[in-house]
Amino acid sequence: MFGSVYLDDDGILVVNVADDDPQLIKEVNEALRGEKYHIKNVAYPWASLEAIRDIMNAKLMQKKDDALSDNFVGFYLDDRDNRIVVELLDIGEKALSLFKKCIMDSPALVFRKAIGRCEFTANVNCGSGMTSSSSGISVGYRVKKSSTLNYIVTAGHGFSSTGTSAKACIGGTEVGYCTARAMSNCDAALVAIQNPNYTAVNTLNYSTAYSLGTLVTAATVGATITKEGVTTQITSRTCTSTNFTGNFTTGTITDLILVERPTGNPMAQPGDSGGVTYSTARTTVGITTAYLGTTNVGIFSKASNINSSFSTSRY
Repeated sequence: MFGSVYLDDDGILVVNVADDDPQLIKEVNEALRGEKYHIKNVAYPWASLEAIRDIMNAKLMQKKDDALSDNFVGFYLDDRDNRIVVELLDIGEKALSLFKKCIMDSPALVFRKAIGRCEFTANVNCGSGMTSSSSGISVGYRVKKSSTLNYIVTAGHGFSSTGTSAKACIGGTEVGYCTARAMSNCDAALVAIQNPNYTAVNTLNYSTAYSLGTLVTAATVGATITKEGVTTQITSRTCTSTNFTGNFTTGTITDLILVERPTGNPMAQPGDSGGVTYSTARTTVGITTAYLGTTNVGIFSKASNINSSFSTSRY
């Protein structure tokens, strides 16, 4: 009976055959005539291992035992060794006895000590939501400092300080911290993504079929600018000014972009701060800073000023 196939360390095909099945061996030899391959006799047909897997999956999906759940990491069918490998944090006698009693006790199982738990990985998309210790903000775009990757820029007013205590979170999970703020000709914070399970990417959060271009371009009066942020998501309108100076609670900020959206939803609202802004060609223009009163006017910081303030560049 068939027991699986795999490539060995030399790249040669190995065909596992269970029960020394002469008919299957004949068929393999005929099918692979002229090819380099090995036939290896194994104990378990692949179908038998799959049947055990299905039973284990069903029991694991239903089982609510905390001790079992806390210890179990995962399992897989091992083509090379013709066994089912079960990974547990604790492979002591008591832990193994509990697993065998509740899930499966079979000679086909091999238990190994896991090196850690399964952890979700996630992308940090341009325009997605982020929280600081003081407010809810949006992600701007990713940057690098020299050769160091995995930074993002967002709203400077979203953080009251810098350093490891100035935490940045996504979905309640701490992903990094604010390393620097710039509040003169832009409103920006530089966040280092420190959590190894999170990676800054150029995917646009609400236009997921597209990526943000790494080219930084200047806004042009009369040209369309699009913003993505967690509150109002995607909004677009033509640029009104590229040299707005605003008086904010943090002080005066110069050289900002002004975009007016006379009709429809507001250009930006609380929570959109820090969200990416880009051109119709999806080049990087900047990030969201504020909105003007209760009107549909959005205020944005230029990417060129942000990168200059932090000595960063797009990638």
